[in-house]
Amino acid sequence: MASDQSTSSGDASDQSTLSGDASDQSTLSGDASDQSPLSGAFQFKLSCCAEAISLQTWIDFFRNNKTFETEGNAESLPNLLSSIGKIQNVIIHRLNLNFEEVNQFLLNAEEFIRLLDAPLYLDAVKPLRQRIEEVLLMANRDAASIHNEADEKIAGIEAQIERLKREEEGIKRHRDETLDNIRSSIERDIFAAMGQAKDALPDIGLAENR
Repeated sequence: MASDQSTSSGDASDQSTLSGDASDQSTLSGDASDQSPLSGAFQFKLSCCAEAISLQTWIDFFRNNKTFETEGNAESLPNLLSSIGKIQNVIIHRLNLNFEEVNQFLLNAEEFIRLLDAPLYLDAVKPLRQRIEEVLLMANRDAASIHNEADEKIAGIEAQIERLKREEEGIKRHRDETLDNIRSSIERDIFAAMGQAKDALPDIGLAENR
């Protein structure tokens, strides 16, 4: 007999749990059909329970519930939800991001949080954005420093190249002048030798070459 009462009590507990779950689902589905998007009592329910429901549940809810679609967001809302879902993948799988994607994700997250009207999320995203901005600022500052250092080194190399070019031109000029002097010296020596040969042997026909 006690066992039957215990079973009955357990069944009642299960029914209570099911009733509670149904109530939660009513909050996310049934009430939405009777309310305009995020207005009145429905907006209050969203703001009260938003933090207690998983992000993926919210994404699925907004994706499957057409109540929130308006002429202004009919095209942007699916993209927003897809972007929010991608944020989870980035965090879970530690995917690589560039700076532009980080900023866009933050903008999408803020828009989604405004849609939820969840104060806890709003309070959380502000320091996150500030931290991201600090990281980006430091990254930009470091990148600028690296660029400046590289530019200085490149400028030094270019100046060294110009100096080496001038040295090369000077060496070539000295080479050409030295070769000209050698050529002139050889010519003088040859003509002097020919003159001596003409004086020693006047009959070999060198007079016209003197």
